[in-house]
Amino acid sequence: EILEKEPVARVFSHDGSSFYIDDSLNMLPLSNRHAARLPVFTNFTSSLKVMTKADSNLLRGIKQMSLYIQKDSFLMAMIDQVNIIGQNHFELIPKLGDQIILFGDENELGKKFEKFKKFLRFLDNKRQARE
Repeated sequence: EILEKEPVARVFSHDGSSFYIDDSLNMLPLSNRHAARLPVFTNFTSSLKVMTKADSNLLRGIKQMSLYIQKDSFLMAMIDQVNIIGQNHFELIPKLGDQIILFGDENELGKKFEKFKKFLRFLDNKRQARE
């Protein structure tokens, strides 16, 4: 019996390398045949196979945030990428507008994403009013 590992997020390191992580925080290589449609996180601090405790904590935050985004089709459609800033803090780059949203850490994801969705709806309404 073979269990295939399912990626939950795509992560780009600050040096340009890229990998997927699975639900157990294992680093998975990229495939030449298929690109998974997952949230993209940029500016990860390390590309080493052996992670520091801080890197492992950051990957846990990435996993939590990615799984939350994937559960919401609106968020999947509206978030272009998530930048990692500092230690365990994130900023969102939406597909709509040219704003950068300082999100903070992965705590209280529900509250933060609800505010983010309200903001995006405001931007969309404003855009529609101009047209």
